[in-house]
Amino acid sequence: MNTVSAPVDALSGGGNVLVEHTARAAETFVKDFYYHVADSAKYELYRFYRDDSIIIWNGTPKKGVASLNEFFKQLPPTKHTITSIDSHPIAGLEESGGSGVGALLVTAVGSVVYASDAPRGFSQSFLLLQETGKTTFYILSDTFRLN
Repeated sequence: MNTVSAPVDALSGGGNVLVEHTARAAETFVKDFYYHVADSAKYELYRFYRDDSIIIWNGTPKKGVASLNEFFKQLPPTKHTITSIDSHPIAGLEESGGSGVGALLVTAVGSVVYASDAPRGFSQSFLLLQETGKTTFYILSDTFRLN
């Protein structure tokens, strides 16, 4: 996913450029990347995370790429349906020396079917952090909760 190139102060002039770019980036991440991989190639989910990443999955913490990789491999097949996506840039975590957004908070709400079970509601929040010197993001923090 590419970084947002709007300046951090884009909101100060009455424009919503930064919010609009952030919303598009979040929608792309949620619909085109994360849940697509979760539903089709779950064993690849670990690639969205780094060693400093942490997940809180229904109250249970997991940290680090190796631990997350093993965790994802144990999950049953899924089919996610997303009903809403909210996002905003995080002030104070901008890429050092750049004008792009360095961090995004993204929340997805929807339903998930595990294997052949009935659909269950869920919410998931991601703190996406821009990788140093790159135009890509990784998941620093991920909180998932079944409803």
